[in-house]
Amino acid sequence: MKATWATMSDELKKQRIVTREIIMHMTQQRYAKKFRTVSIVETMAAIICFAVAIYILLNFKNLDRWYLIVCGVFTLGFLVVLPILVLKAIHKIRYIDIFGNSYKNTLLEYLTAKKNLLRLQRVGIYLSLVQLFAVSAVFAKIWSGKDFFMKDRGIWEYVPIIGAVLLILIIAKWGYNGYLKITGSAEQLLKELEEK
Repeated sequence: MKATWATMSDELKKQRIVTREIIMHMTQQRYAKKFRTVSIVETMAAIICFAVAIYILLNFKNLDRWYLIVCGVFTLGFLVVLPILVLKAIHKIRYIDIFGNSYKNTLLEYLTAKKNLLRLQRVGIYLSLVQLFAVSAVFAKIWSGKDFFMKDRGIWEYVPIIGAVLLILIIAKWGYNGYLKITGSAEQLLKELEEK
């Protein structure tokens, strides 16, 4: 009887270990899946940014004033550096090794990656407001040869500019809230591991 209980106890321990491994693998897959859509969207956005940056580089010679050159360099930096940083941050948070780390290390790694990703999103929001004017100046010069900053404007010509600023703020707020939702959901998934 004692031997039977010992055998059953060993089998139960093995079953618990296997069950825990299955749960960890499933959690790893569910966790990575949470960031799949945002990763695809950000990758497509990065490709568009890189294409626009190439277009600007090919037409950079049209930027003939120092402030237009500054706007061009800022725009190029914005279109190349920020998408790369965001993609790296998403990759880092998406591929945290839940199975291979302890719960504490996984949570610490996640919180660090989450903080970095959300900080990049906030920086992107603020820079996009500056970028609106820089890219407007660059494309006004490339497309029409006119200086965006030297153009005389009537009061009604400021309406589209104000509308663009408001649109950027609305889209940025919506996108940031989406990131908060995704990271919050992923964090909840990780916290459920502590209970298992």
